[in-house]
Amino acid sequence: MNERPLKTVHVSAAIILRDSQNGGKEVFATERGYGDWKGWWEFPGGKIEAGESASAALVREIREELCAEVSVGERVAVVDYDYPDFHLCMECFAARVSSGELKLLERKSATWLDAQTLCSVKWLPADEMILEKVKELASKAGIKKRALDMYIGTQKSMPPADVAVRLAKALGVTVEYLVEGQDSASTETVDIKLKNDLKNIPTNLREKILETIHLISKKYIK
Repeated sequence: MNERPLKTVHVSAAIILRDSQNGGKEVFATERGYGDWKGWWEFPGGKIEAGESASAALVREIREELCAEVSVGERVAVVDYDYPDFHLCMECFAARVSSGELKLLERKSATWLDAQTLCSVKWLPADEMILEKVKELASKAGIKKRALDMYIGTQKSMPPADVAVRLAKALGVTVEYLVEGQDSASTETVDIKLKNDLKNIPTNLREKILETIHLISKKYIK
């Protein structure tokens, strides 16, 4: 006797990221407070309605569940998982809060997790399948931040010009960008190149680094 196929539930999930103080990223996780999976953790989101795109569903669900607006980025993964009563197809997107604050309207609790603490909660089986990809997202800026720590605040006895050069190397910015001409066209080019090289570093830290490099290079590098 053939078993009846499981009903497919199509959902969209948000991997909501924010910059952390250590230079990496943190991801927002919520805990279920009801049903068979009470006490298990998941990425927020919900069902995709008929005629609705996955990204539009995600924006709507976060607004309804967490009272905030999000900007939806790249699709990180698509998960297919058989729960006892249904088959889940879950499209997972990177996202950031664009306005408002995340507030729990339907969930038991929530927390921000980084790459080191990501596995410290009990994830729903389908969500657990993408943890390695989420960990990669949360770790992206960490490598450059560790390089920065080697040069900022530890080279006080070094001549300022050397600090600028070493800082540039730590960030993967070639030294030539520090000694280009001072006309407006080349300065604009330098800014664009630097910002591209620093794109994985949190915005507030990135702007301070740019300011530091420009001030040091202008004053000490001829």
